[in-house]
Amino acid sequence: MISDERVEKSVKYMVETDEGFAMAKSYMVGLEKQEKTILGMAILNSEQSGQQAKEAEARNSEAYTKWRKDYEDAVFNFEIVRNKRNSETLVIDCWRSFNSNKKKGNI
Repeated sequence: MISDERVEKSVKYMVETDEGFAMAKSYMVGLEKQEKTILGMAILNSEQSGQQAKEAEARNSEAYTKWRKDYEDAVFNFEIVRNKRNSETLVIDCWRSFNSNKKKGNI
């Protein structure tokens, strides 16, 4: 059985992480939007001849490598927050179901 204290902790967590969740998502989405710009700038700065060589050099550039690492970290951080929030939502939903069934006399 899930205690009332545990549900209160879950609700409090959900309320307190709204802003952090939104910030993690907006940072991740913002980085997604930057990929083409960073890659394009690296291609323009490439001294290679031929489009494939320019793109290969751009994908190995310092700017693109840094962007990729930042993006991977942002996705990781967003997923952690989202997964924790989903877990707390599950606790709340289970508590609701249990209490609803208890009131109906099913338990």
